Amino acid sequence: MKKLNDYLYLGDTVLKILQRYSEDLKQSAKETDNQIDLLHCNFLLQIAELLQHNDFLTSQSQRIREFYNLMANEYPFLAFTFKGRIKSLIRAEAKFNGYIVEYIYNYYSEHESYPELPELKNALNCFRDLIAYRIVISLPKCHLKEGETCADEEIKYLYDVANQLPGFLEECGFTAELSSLKGQKKSPFLKENVSPYYRDYIANSESSGYRSLHITFYDNIARCYVEVQLRTKEMDDFAEIGPANHLGYEKRQESER
Repeated sequence: MKKLNDYLYLGDTVLKILQRYSEDLKQSAKETDNQIDLLHCNFLLQIAELLQHNDFLTSQSQRIREFYNLMANEYPFLAFTFKGRIKSLIRAEAKFNGYIVEYIYNYYSEHESYPELPELKNALNCFRDLIAYRIVISLPKCHLKEGETCADEEIKYLYDVANQLPGFLEECGFTAELSSLKGQKKSPFLKENVSPYYRDYIANSESSGYRSLHITFYDNIARCYVEVQLRTKEMDDFAEIGPANHLGYEKRQESER
């Protein structure tokens, strides 16, 4: 069985590791007729394409940064931070493997049979956050009026920003995707015309305490999916270095499998 760990310590670049790993995995999958490993290869190719042909990322980030600049001008009293990343190879691999195991286990528990290949392929369409951007806001206390709290006012401004994001990016070549979060509570601050596109982890906070607004777009120019996350600085600190950080999140997922 081919594993990513077998390739990590050979001194190769990430791209070279991906190429060797995916080629060997594909060969092994063909020899054993392992359809899941073939799906896995296609997933690895997505990451390799991002690393090998990443010129589009400059254009993409510039278009999203235009929104960031617009908001910074519209709300000059807010402090804005703009961040972007491609999901790391190790995290992407762990997420893929974990999701496959979890999906098959849940499917078998419910149906007492294994899912057909088309169902697995459809389920794997959920990986749309390999590229993600984050806009973080904070409100200096000197701008608070009497009786206002920083946390409450920041959330109001965050939703104001969220209400403007889909329309702006659609004019820049992006198409907003409907939210995959079913039965979520709706915040009164989120407008009806944009609410269906957001995964609102503020109104629907997770047990870990994680809070954020997530929205997925299809970039019609770069032909790939991209996720945009909106947070206050307090939410961002909690997500990145607090109990809700990715390491803690992945450990919780692993313990629940």
